[in-house]
Amino acid sequence: MIVKKINQVLSKNEIERLRWILNKEINKPKNNKCYATLLMYIEDLEEVSFHKHYSYLHYFLKYYRKKIDSKIKSKLSLAYDARVFDIEVYRKKVKQKFHKYTKKDFKLFLNKSQYFFSLYKNPFNLKNMGNKDYLNRVYLGLGFEFLLKSIFLKKGYVINKINKKGLAHPIRVGTIRKDDLDARTYELGYFIDLLLKIKPKNIDLRDYNYYIIWGLLIAQNWRNQDMHTPTGYFSLDNIQSHSIKTAYYSLYKLFLKKYKSPEFPK
Repeated sequence: MIVKKINQVLSKNEIERLRWILNKEINKPKNNKCYATLLMYIEDLEEVSFHKHYSYLHYFLKYYRKKIDSKIKSKLSLAYDARVFDIEVYRKKVKQKFHKYTKKDFKLFLNKSQYFFSLYKNPFNLKNMGNKDYLNRVYLGLGFEFLLKSIFLKKGYVINKINKKGLAHPIRVGTIRKDDLDARTYELGYFIDLLLKIKPKNIDLRDYNYYIIWGLLIAQNWRNQDMHTPTGYFSLDNIQSHSIKTAYYSLYKLFLKKYKSPEFPK
């Protein structure tokens, strides 16, 4: 939510009066979180434009009965009631701050994937949690998603979503403008679908599908049943569990030869 800055709503004298009120409230023996939140804003009170802090200011003013305080409160109320949220402005603001991942970032994703795999089958020791399978599915899916993102980055491909049509995916880093990139990254399914295009040429397609793609698809479907639906429609049998484990080790063997794969959770 966007409201006008205090200096666009109140006069200098009114701002000084408001600052005096806030200082007086903060110095009282009994404080609450609202007072503490505004501590950092006392010196820059003129710049306050966050709608929540407007609410705090109303809270402070209700204890003051002078005519000038009513006038301040009235002005702030009118500005607050006129608050807006421009979603397009917000989206543009977010896009200005997003990270464009490059080849050198692959190790960050690799380390994060190892963290998620370490939580698989051992998520947390939480009491009264009867079904930990949900967390297992989530962490397994995240582990593979980050592992594939790491592999694509290492091979020099873009993982950020691209706002441009007519391109053949995957896209090489350096062949796309930053303006065409999105703040979001592609999901697990995108990387599974395109993994075939970056496989080593000496690997037989049938072996590639059997040892890697099959396990990835099982892990993806197992995760999706909880990520996108409220029902769990299948659990893993021994063959499926073995396929997932095989895909994990095969990805390291083919794409991350210099990195020793941590043991897959038993």
